[in-house]
Amino acid sequence: MASILVVIEQRDGAIKRVSHEALTLGRVLADARQGTVTALVVGPGADAGSLGTFGADKVVVVKDDGLRLYQPAAYAAAVVAQAKAEGSAAILLSATALGTCQHQYSLTIVPCSASNAARASW
Repeated sequence: MASILVVIEQRDGAIKRVSHEALTLGRVLADARQGTVTALVVGPGADAGSLGTFGADKVVVVKDDGLRLYQPAAYAAAVVAQAKAEGSAAILLSATALGTCQHQYSLTIVPCSASNAARASW
């Protein structure tokens, strides 16, 4: 069973729309492998209650106040720790400034747009 980790972007507690798109793609990929989708929200105060409607089986929120403002190295560390804990087969990030910035800090995280992932062969 494949576990897909989707990194959710939020600003001031509001989930960014692109994260809903990434979750929907994660659900498609997980279903193709009879897997699960975990949504990872980094930073306190996010309203993560709606993420299940976009495909998340599980939602993990890292509520550390030190992550209230975006810090690339700390965010990447949180993503890597959760991916290892989940045994994730894939990590999806939106192709935004935040998603591509995380790539600079960890080779295990690759930004993925919906069009690129749709073409990827498993």
